[in-house]
Amino acid sequence: NRLVQLGGEVKDDLMLSASKFNQRVGQVASQVYGLSSIRPPEGLDLDELLKIIEEDSEASEGNLRVCVETVEKWTEEVEKLLEAENGQSTATGKHPMAEILFWRDRSERLSSLFEQLKLGTCQKVVEVVEKYLQSGPGGEGAESAGRVLGRFKERQSALHKLHLEAKDNVRFLMTLERHLKKLTNGGMAEIAETLPNLLNALRMVWVVSRYYNTDERMEPLLTRIAEQIAARVNDQISVRALLRRSPVRAGAIVGRCKATLDGWERSYMETRSRIEESGSDHRWEFDRAKLFKRTKYMSKICGDLMEITKVLEQFYKFLGPELKEVTGDPVGIDNLLEEVASSAAAFKTFGECFDERHRKAWDRVMQQFREKTVEIEDKAIVFLDTRFRQVARRLSYGTLYLLGGILCVGWPSWLSK
Repeated sequence: NRLVQLGGEVKDDLMLSASKFNQRVGQVASQVYGLSSIRPPEGLDLDELLKIIEEDSEASEGNLRVCVETVEKWTEEVEKLLEAENGQSTATGKHPMAEILFWRDRSERLSSLFEQLKLGTCQKVVEVVEKYLQSGPGGEGAESAGRVLGRFKERQSALHKLHLEAKDNVRFLMTLERHLKKLTNGGMAEIAETLPNLLNALRMVWVVSRYYNTDERMEPLLTRIAEQIAARVNDQISVRALLRRSPVRAGAIVGRCKATLDGWERSYMETRSRIEESGSDHRWEFDRAKLFKRTKYMSKICGDLMEITKVLEQFYKFLGPELKEVTGDPVGIDNLLEEVASSAAAFKTFGECFDERHRKAWDRVMQQFREKTVEIEDKAIVFLDTRFRQVARRLSYGTLYLLGGILCVGWPSWLSK
């Protein structure tokens, strides 16, 4: 019950940690209770068998065959795991935390098998086969044992390399986790603030990591970061919801989103400059269309939305109750306000304003909005000119006071005409 009362980010962190803990317990239990297929032969005294071989005494062929067959089974288990891991070379999730989870899970799977093969009992089984071959026996049995051992060593070496890569990648990617969690759970201001730190951490990974310093590794991660930013902004902005808010509040929301989108490309380019200035031959240059095409378009739409909210804000602020009282024509002001509201109504038809397939339609409606804005401004100027001429004939102290209040609000830019 208390978990339900926690904030969303804290709750997500606790649930993620609990999931990791359960996964680790399951892995340890699998190793402790022998649920893995890596099992040494039962009923064999391996120490005695090694002693017999070392003393050039004749070891039981049956016991030797059991050891060779055991190593062969282990080789098959290693091959199965290698095939499965090589079949999934990248994370399947769209967002960057999927990359960390992918390498963490891979490291745990590989570690489980790798550590079991390092157990003393397992190493003694391999040693029995090695000592047997070193004793120089002939015949088909020795040839078969040699092939089995060679294949095992080859697969074990491949497992070791994959294990080292996974461990190293986890170690470096964990330095990004705190920043990536903010992309997932933080507000727009927090995301914008963390982007320079995230890109700096990525730069260190790029420069120092042994395995994560290739285009094949880094570009998919950067692409996921771009997709995460785009998804978070998309979740924040709905044109219909924005137009139901006050223009000031709507403009603030859009402004934070645009700052985040622009900050993403700016932080990337600053990181690129730092790497180039360091004299490194390891260039920081990736497919910019993948990284910025969507976020640039979204930033452009946010710019349009900020223009819309600013226009609405100016109209609603100026055509307020004070102006109704000064002009003595509230109906005329209300008619102008109705036109202002209807000027943005066409944008409500865009369920997905960031869908670039609707670009031409959006640009057309935006152009119509600008033309309508000029039309309303011209009407407002004519209306105000007429009403103020009438007001000038009956100026009073109260009227001047109200007019002063309007001036304090600020004249809209279009009224300078």
